[in-house]
Amino acid sequence: MERIKRGEILVVTEFGKPIARISPMGEPRSLEEAVAVGDVTPAKEDWRDLLTNDLVPQGDGESASETLQRLRQDER
Repeated sequence: MERIKRGEILVVTEFGKPIARISPMGEPRSLEEAVAVGDVTPAKEDWRDLLTNDLVPQGDGESASETLQRLRQDER
């Protein structure tokens, strides 16, 4: 690991065939740089909008809590 920290790249082999490469991480990039090179895709919507919308439409039937309570009573 010390050699990798100094910049060397380690090739991992299995039965003499290369299967992986371990290399230094390099300098961290900013979000803007990551977007520019395609490593990150910006969100299309604000995640906070999800908190205000119902994720599952409410039906006219019993609630999940009521269903769970009924199922537990049926098991007794």
